[in-house]
Amino acid sequence: MNKLRGASLVAVAALLLASAACSSRVGSTAAPAANSSGSAAPDTAYFNGKTITYDVPAAPGTSSYISAQILAPIVGADLHATVNLVSLPAGNGIAGQNTVNASTPNGLTLGTLNVNTDLQAVITQQQGTNFDITKTTIIAGELRSPSLLVASPSSPFKTLEDAINSPTKFTVIDDSGGSDEQLRVIFGAYAAKAHILSGYADAGSVVQGFLRGDAAVTQQSLADLQGAIEGNKAIPLVLNAPITNSVTDYNLLKTTPSLQDYLTAHEPPTAEGKAAMQALVTQFTNTSANQVVFTAPGTPPAYAAALQAAFEKALQDPTVQQKFVTAGLSPGYISPADTLSHMSDVITNAPAIRSYLSYSYNGS
Repeated sequence: MNKLRGASLVAVAALLLASAACSSRVGSTAAPAANSSGSAAPDTAYFNGKTITYDVPAAPGTSSYISAQILAPIVGADLHATVNLVSLPAGNGIAGQNTVNASTPNGLTLGTLNVNTDLQAVITQQQGTNFDITKTTIIAGELRSPSLLVASPSSPFKTLEDAINSPTKFTVIDDSGGSDEQLRVIFGAYAAKAHILSGYADAGSVVQGFLRGDAAVTQQSLADLQGAIEGNKAIPLVLNAPITNSVTDYNLLKTTPSLQDYLTAHEPPTAEGKAAMQALVTQFTNTSANQVVFTAPGTPPAYAAALQAAFEKALQDPTVQQKFVTAGLSPGYISPADTLSHMSDVITNAPAIRSYLSYSYNGS
């Protein structure tokens, strides 16, 4: 990491920490004044009869899109507005982030960002990343489907240890934009013979590639991999974080260890690798959101407050939560302040993982 990028990360982390300082309690309704509504009263009447465009950084059928499909009509009914979904998966969602952040700040354009992958894109200065994540107006954080690493049944791998200790080179695939770098940290910290290929458009494309035999290992959410696992076309290796959501019963994964379990039992060979893995585990196991609904910077606080109230109400509704469960997603509401706190944690941990962000085994 060069000095300029390092300084930028410190500045971004400081801004996020300052913004999030007003709340550290999951479920709190307090929101950071710089990024949301503050103490403004919700102006719900403003949305009456209007059309809201909800840009989703993924293709239909993916977990991000399914989540938006569940929430859009419920939020629309609450605000007496029409919410239209638009799929913008280009650049693993970066096009969507740029579109929403550059939109008119009137509360009528929403987007979804994935905290881990989008922050990784910012940290690594992925080409095309034109938005300032510290100025985004956060509407709500959502819990999501747990993510995990899986192996192809045609591979020799039944556990993550099998893959890491493989004496021969094997291929790992993921989309680009952040999640592939998480794989690079995992396999790089243990110097595994994992040849990592990214560049797939989105989660759906990754799963399709995996099922047609492009790779021995991949990483995606349970929502995107559930069909493959149930059909014995994917073998769960490790959960990126323990499942702690009591609403959802993940019978498929009750015997699957977490990444923290693996790190505890199998220490990386170097101090640098150990620090990187611990930083990654911290990132995955943070209690805040990893999917976020947001709107343009500068949105009037009263409009943001109305959107925040509508999404909070929807995400805490047991009927809505059951729809998430049925879709294989983890339901839950996280306040804007706690969401920003999680984003700060990801950036704070960035220096520990920087050495592995380009890792891929290219030997024979």
